[in-house]
Amino acid sequence: MEKKNILIFPCGSEPGLEICRSLKYSKHFEIFGGSSVDNHGKFVYKNYIGNIPFIDEENFIVELKEIIKNYHINAIYPT
Repeated sequence: MEKKNILIFPCGSEPGLEICRSLKYSKHFEIFGGSSVDNHGKFVYKNYIGNIPFIDEENFIVELKEIIKNYHINAIYPT
């Protein structure tokens, strides 16, 4: 069984950290943490993606699509 790649964004929020704690030992998921600003998520996630534009920035969707493509993201947990 191939692992599913899950992006948690923003990853440093309390819900993002809770989701990480819930899924990080699963053999079914590879967890990616994404953030627009560096915060605690940078130290928690093995797979950390920083400098994602804020959701109200013009290039947010374009950049998010690139992340999904480059990291083969199967699902996003918006927090």
